[in-house]
Amino acid sequence: MAEMVQGLAACAGELGWIHLMGMLLEKLYKMTSIHVWGGVTPYWVKYSLLKIIWKACRKFVMQCIAPYCISTTIRILLYRLCGVHIGKHVFIGMRCYIDDMEPQMIFIGDNVSVSFLVCLCTHGKRQTHTPIRIEDGAYVGCRTTVLSGKRGVTIGKNAVVGACSFVNKDIPPDMTAVGVPARIMKTNVDRG
Repeated sequence: MAEMVQGLAACAGELGWIHLMGMLLEKLYKMTSIHVWGGVTPYWVKYSLLKIIWKACRKFVMQCIAPYCISTTIRILLYRLCGVHIGKHVFIGMRCYIDDMEPQMIFIGDNVSVSFLVCLCTHGKRQTHTPIRIEDGAYVGCRTTVLSGKRGVTIGKNAVVGACSFVNKDIPPDMTAVGVPARIMKTNVDRG
């Protein structure tokens, strides 16, 4: 252990203290985690100390401040500052869960309404992060869950997703989808 600390201290001038702290945390975690994780090092051990602090702050803003903010304008501003791509004239209701692991993979177009208690998840257990795209003019009803799956999910232009639906596949433009899992019920375009 003493040799490891001396070796790391010698590298401090070359690598910088933040990178050194990350390396030290990774080494210590590997030594102590054999019984906890089966010897597999979790992904976050390789992050720099600044990145760990940033992710914790972003999580706090996205899960504790923004969802409960009374002002829609401030709520959307907070989500944008955390990395979510949000267009113009968008409404996002209170108490929505927007995935804080990879917020830059969530794209919300112009004139979109996302009702309250909507859950947008870009990942699952042992799954890579995939995008969620809500295109212009779409409406997502309250308590809807959108899981991006293995290829990502797109809710098309002017599509409507009914309340309490579960979206795990693409919804085509100008369609209404409801249910668990969401099924297309009708088109939103007058063919008259």
